[in-house]
Amino acid sequence: GDIPGDVNERMNEVIHDACLEKGDFVQSSYEVTCKLRQDGCELAGLPTQEDFSMDKFTGDWYPVARLRNTGVVDSARLRIKLSEDGTYAGLFSAARNGECLGTKAVTFTPGYQGHQYDIQIATDENKGVARVVYTDYSEVALLYLCRGGDGLRSDGSCTPGNANVIAMSRAPHSLIRDQIRRMATHAGCLSEHDFEWIPRTEECELVVPFDEACTVDNIPVAENVDLKQMIG
Repeated sequence: GDIPGDVNERMNEVIHDACLEKGDFVQSSYEVTCKLRQDGCELAGLPTQEDFSMDKFTGDWYPVARLRNTGVVDSARLRIKLSEDGTYAGLFSAARNGECLGTKAVTFTPGYQGHQYDIQIATDENKGVARVVYTDYSEVALLYLCRGGDGLRSDGSCTPGNANVIAMSRAPHSLIRDQIRRMATHAGCLSEHDFEWIPRTEECELVVPFDEACTVDNIPVAENVDLKQMIG
């Protein structure tokens, strides 16, 4: 709408003092009203997917969005599988500054009340925790994550700045803002405006780490080899 007369008059004075003219400005549009993020959103208190099944959660996931100003890597990919011993293991790859960082092994151990998983990347002694806030298993998921080290307190809570919420998809580039909006409603105190897209500039392969059990002595030997046929 029009600017009230008294406000317009005062603006003219301020603009003149700044050696500017009113014609240097354009009026802001308020056709869309954006909601502010609710204060006091305790990420560690976010709900958990009801009757969560890790068996159904296995497979490939692509982190597509994260809380604003919390990311240091992009082009991430996570693969979770059920191991022969009945535990869950994963592979994680990502890039930074346009360079793939290599594949890291991840272990998942059932933790607090069975719905939160302790996670450990590679051989790092510092463990973190992960919890699925929401997923439909087939397309999207919202993951709460607390990095290990100084981020994880002895009581299992997360220190400020070390917690994150990540929106993931079964396929890269497939997540849309409306899906984030619907998932955020399950979190209660978050909205789609709290998230930023994760850049996908590289396609980093998931390479199975070298298995120390695979040694020269374990390599099978061909039977009935005729060395005369190999001459040449």
